[in-house]
Order: sequence, then structure tokens, then C-alpha cells
Amino acid sequence: MVVPPRWARLVGPDDHRPKLPAAVGVLACLAASAVALAATTMGFAFAFGVAAVGWGIWRDAGRWRWRDVTAVAAAVVFPLAMVGFGGYAGLLQRPIFVVAYLWYGAEALRLLRGPSRSDIPSSAA
Repeated sequence: MVVPPRWARLVGPDDHRPKLPAAVGVLACLAASAVALAATTMGFAFAFGVAAVGWGIWRDAGRWRWRDVTAVAAAVVFPLAMVGFGGYAGLLQRPIFVVAYLWYGAEALRLLRGPSRSDIPSSAA
């Protein structure tokens, strides 16, 4: 009796798709769920982080900064649009990253430069 090679036993006689063990499908499902959970968590963390920074500056300087409002709006509007237009989710995700990186960069520069006039409370000026 001729024993087929191991790779041939993973392919059915009528198709050429590999017959993978069920555990691989379960692991793929768990990995996709973990990625979705991490992405959702990071989205909320970004929105709450921007809101917290904006709140601190508003409390100290008495005004909201446009970049904080824009970042929070992007963190809310684009994910909602991704739910409504699932076929364009990848395209709608890109502006979120652009806004996030611009916001992080602006905050890093603000911290490197030190407090500006807009960061000083109006009662102290």
C-alpha cells in the first residue's frame, strides 16, 4: 500500500484548499477578537486622554483649544462612520491616525517649549 505524503493528506480529493484543524479557526477567531478589543480600548483611551488634557487646559486657561476639540470629534465621528459605512472602514480609519499623530506631535512640542501664554490662567496674566 502506498501512503501519500503528509501534505497530500491535508488536501481533499475534490478541492485544493487545506483542511486545517479546528483549533486554528478558534485561535484565529480569538486573535481577531483580541485585536478588536485592543483597538476599541485604544480609541477610548485616546478620546478620554485628549478630553482630560483639554479639560485641564480649559480649567487653567478658561478656554478649549481647537486641536483638542478636533481630536475628540475625530475619535467619535470617524468610528461611528465606520460602523455605518463598513465597506469604507479602512479608509475612514486613516484620518483618525492623522489627527492622533498631529495631536500627539503638537502636545510634545508644547511640552518641549514650556508653558505658553494660552496655558497661563487668565487670572494670573
